[in-house]
Amino acid sequence: MFPQIRLFLSATRFAMRQRGLRIGTGLVIKGGKWMRSGPRSVIGNHVEFHANGKGTLNIGSDARVLTGVVIRCFKGKVEIGDHVSLNPYCVIYGDGGVTIGNEVRIATHTVIVAQNHNIDDLSQPIRMQGNRARGIRIGNDVWIGANVTVLDGADIGDGCVIGAGSVVRGTIPPFSIAVGTPARVIRKRGEKPQ
Repeated sequence: MFPQIRLFLSATRFAMRQRGLRIGTGLVIKGGKWMRSGPRSVIGNHVEFHANGKGTLNIGSDARVLTGVVIRCFKGKVEIGDHVSLNPYCVIYGDGGVTIGNEVRIATHTVIVAQNHNIDDLSQPIRMQGNRARGIRIGNDVWIGANVTVLDGADIGDGCVIGAGSVVRGTIPPFSIAVGTPARVIRKRGEKPQ
């Protein structure tokens, strides 16, 4: 197919429903129990999928995973719906589980991290205290602006818009427009701005 694609498949089934799937150069796939990408999807240049251990990754139909995207899921499941775009240089760490609905737009340099470090034992370095993870859910028809950070435990409802540079934690109700650090709802979609 493309001689420059590097595929590292250690104990991995990478099952692609082949109809119309387009893959750019420099795709790296490491490990994983199971990975799948739906038909008519585009995987851009220099994308990395890491699903070692018990991790799984499923990408829906007509998805766009563009240049430089990195998805890691060593323990959890990353589920990406249909008609989703992950724009250049997005990063998803899915150990706690990440679910992204259909028709979602995620702008460049967004970071989604479904885990956090334990930090309370002062007798051990942070790196030795392990992680905790609650997972992240992003509903259908969501637009996430550039440089957003979505933290573990976030639940972004259907139809939300998250402003560029925001940090999302907790629940954002459906059809909300949220901005800031931490992100707060400034209005509902369809309401007139005040």
